[in-house]
Amino acid sequence: PKQLATPGLYLATPQQLDQLTRRWRQRKLPPIHTVILDDLDELEAQYELVASRLRIMSTVKPIRLIGISLPLGNAGDVAAWLGVAPANCVSQSAASRNLTVHL
Repeated sequence: PKQLATPGLYLATPQQLDQLTRRWRQRKLPPIHTVILDDLDELEAQYELVASRLRIMSTVKPIRLIGISLPLGNAGDVAAWLGVAPANCVSQSAASRNLTVHL
């Protein structure tokens, strides 16, 4: 049978990412270069654990963490926790978005 090429993109829930990255020091993982963390406004314990683990993993081999969220009152704190320099944190309040809704 023909082998499939290694995928360049993985889509995973926080639970799947938790399973994938457990014992990351003992087992060989597929290369992880960038992780997009969506819904940071709904950060729960398992999601926080995975993000923290990815942050630790990035000290061994660089991993770019990109956080996406609804407007957060503490965006700077979340960015600092993810290791993002203040200059690289882009945060907009809901009031700054010009959205016209026509009914």
